[in-house]
Parts: sequence; structure tokens; C-alpha cells
Amino acid sequence: MHLRRSSKRHFRRRGNDDVVPTLRPPWPWVVVVIAGAVLVACNTEVAPKTRGRTPLAIVNGEAIYEDSFRARLRRLTVDNPDGLPTGSGERAQTEALLDNLVNERLLLQAARKAGVGLGVDELELYWQRFASGWNEGELQADMESREISAVDIKSDLREMLLAQRYLNEHVFSRIAVTGGDVDIFLADNPGFLRTPERVRAKQIMVNSREEADKIARELRRGKRFADAAMEYSTSPEGKKGGELGVFSRDEMPDTVGEICFGLPEGVVSQVVESSFGFHLFKVIERLPAKERPIEQARAQAEKLLKRQKHRAAQLQTIEALRRDASLDLPTPAQLAELHGAH
Repeated sequence: MHLRRSSKRHFRRRGNDDVVPTLRPPWPWVVVVIAGAVLVACNTEVAPKTRGRTPLAIVNGEAIYEDSFRARLRRLTVDNPDGLPTGSGERAQTEALLDNLVNERLLLQAARKAGVGLGVDELELYWQRFASGWNEGELQADMESREISAVDIKSDLREMLLAQRYLNEHVFSRIAVTGGDVDIFLADNPGFLRTPERVRAKQIMVNSREEADKIARELRRGKRFADAAMEYSTSPEGKKGGELGVFSRDEMPDTVGEICFGLPEGVVSQVVESSFGFHLFKVIERLPAKERPIEQARAQAEKLLKRQKHRAAQLQTIEALRRDASLDLPTPAQLAELHGAH
């Protein structure tokens, strides 16, 4: 079985609009989701042409250079939130990357203007939390394969955190959800008063079908799933016995939900292929839908409404920054030519 690509590497859950550096990002450089788009840190400097480098775009006097953009483009794969590959091809991917980089640069400029800062100790703490999401030696190997260093990642991480801190302190701090907002939401969404069916599941992920088939045979012969996950799995939860935790169907990519919610308790799935490897799933426990206590329902509804308002505010903030910015951007034809050259 093929598993459609997911933008959540190792099946990270949906629904988290906040930047949480304790989770392993889907790439070895850091990404930040802002206004529904993935913003990827990229080296920018003050224009114009410097040391033989050619600016690709100028954002309020700061350059995004062609060589940095090409390097980023080579390493980046953009998937949509539903786990399907981007359908409009390489040109759309190139245009989206540049658009996202411009948005990020505008947020960082706004953060500097507002005096938003990040201490060295804070950055080091977030770096340690980021690195802890990788298996031993895996992060270093991944960095070497992509020709990047810890310094590169820390630089990207710093920019991600500054952009998010600016939004938190100067945009989100003005947003409130009232009791009346919650009342209207619950009246319009009565199903929210019920907790959906959930499962607790485990996963093993490896790099080849042959290895996955071998593990499946060992499991059929009686090997414990948790032991196999700790021994073989390359995903971060492997060291915890493959534990994915408890989740509802819509918290995971569509195909993962279909597999896990279609499995009886205690049964191991067939081998599932994705763009990240080969997977085996096992459902440990099924939790039926039930009535949600009203206090819990109101708290969850408030969180959901706040996330929605944050998304809208992010979009409005970026639109305003772009409207007031001085932008010198390449044409679609120039970008297409750049993509062909990389």
C-alpha cells in the first residue's frame, strides 16, 4: 500500500498553528507556519550586489540572493496540508518559496523595528529542544548529507522565533475570544459537545520494504511491537516503543487515519509506503466517542476560535506589510528560468 505524501514528517498531528520548537521540524532547517504558508529561513543581506552575488529579490533594501535561493530550492519539497503532492508543479513550488521568503523577511524587519529580541541562552535552549527530537547521530548525518551546519540551523531557528515572538507580542496580544463568541460557536456546532472516536496507536518506520517485511515476519512470530520499534524504527517515537499517543481521525494525514481507524485492536497493519519510508501500525486501544463535559467543550472551543483569529490576524499583518513595502521581485518567467538552472 502506498501512503500519500504528508507535510508532517513522521505523521505529526494536524491542528497546531503555533510554532513549537520541541517538535522535530519536517526538514533539517527550520520552518515556521505563518498565514497558512511555510516560511523557510534563507540568507538575506543588504542590497545591492555583494561579492559577486546576484540579488534575486529586494525587500525594503534587503536582498534575497540567487545562490541562497537555489540551494534552498534544491532541498525543499512542498506538500499541501492534506498529504497530497503539490499538483501545479515545479514552477508553483518556486513561486511559493519566494513568496514565503518575502513574507518572512517582512516579519523579521517588523520585529527589528519593534525591538523584539532573543537572548543567546534562549536560543540555545530552543536548539537543545529541537535537537532532542532526533535519534542519536541522525541529525548530524542529515546535516552532512544536505551540506548544512548547526550554525545554519541555529540562524534559521533564531529567525523563526523572532518572527513568532513579534506576532505573539504585537499581533496576537490584541486578540480576545469572548464568552459570547464561544456560545455562538457551540450553538452552530453541536457536534463539538462530543469527543470524537480516538485510538492509541504505535508505528514502526524503516527505509526499505525488505526491512519492513522482515520486521512484519518477526512480529507474526511473536516479537513485541514496542521492542521492534526500539530496535529498528528510524522515526523519533521509535525510542519510545513507537508510541504515537492518542489521536482522532482528523489529527493525522488522511491515509494514516484510514489505516489506524480501520484496524482492530492488537492487529498490525500491512506494510505502508510513504515518501519518508515504510511503515507498520498497530492500534493498542480504541476510545469511543462520548459526551464532552461542557467546561472542557468551552475551553476547547475557545482555543479553536483563538487559533482561527490568529490565522486571520497573521494574514492581515502580512498583507499590510506587503502593501507598505518596497519590493523588487523577479517575474514568473525569471523564476522559471532560475528553477531550470538549479
